[in-house]
Amino acid sequence: ATVRDVATERDADAALIARAEDAVRRLLHDRVVAARPIARGYVHDNIQVRLASGRDLVVKFPYLPRVERFERMRTMLARIGAAGLACPEIVADDMPGQHGEPCMILSWVPGETLSDIWPDLTDDERRAIGHDLGDWTARLHAIQFDDITQGALLQRDLERRLRLARESGLFTERELTFAQGTIGAVA
Repeated sequence: ATVRDVATERDADAALIARAEDAVRRLLHDRVVAARPIARGYVHDNIQVRLASGRDLVVKFPYLPRVERFERMRTMLARIGAAGLACPEIVADDMPGQHGEPCMILSWVPGETLSDIWPDLTDDERRAIGHDLGDWTARLHAIQFDDITQGALLQRDLERRLRLARESGLFTERELTFAQGTIGAVA
């Protein structure tokens, strides 16, 4: 990274943290005492914050804030928790953006990052974690949502993305046919 890239990234992080501080002040009437951006999410910018009250939370800013998507997320998190799987709770939200920038604030689920601990694990520990991840994923995909499993929602999303890829004209028909076959094999 060049000096300019590092400075630009630092400015972007500072702006993201300022947005999180504003959201915490607006929605929780608390103050952020420590904050760090965490890896970009699939459809959110995420900031881990520690509040003056001592709570650790995650502030999420969706790239495309749509209330119906948030309601779907609210339902899924409730169902994931009811299935006994670890997941964050929604602490506060302003998805319509009625009081400022649309955002949601979630509880922080503590744990270690797998990529950080993996190199130091024994083969037996890696197998055990792989088994646990497989079990967790199977339980997650079995959860019903509007009479559709998470796996079916993923299938629908993949098919939509394939249609958009086809419409873009950026891929050859051979590539698209291969992708379609891969998606079909997953189903």
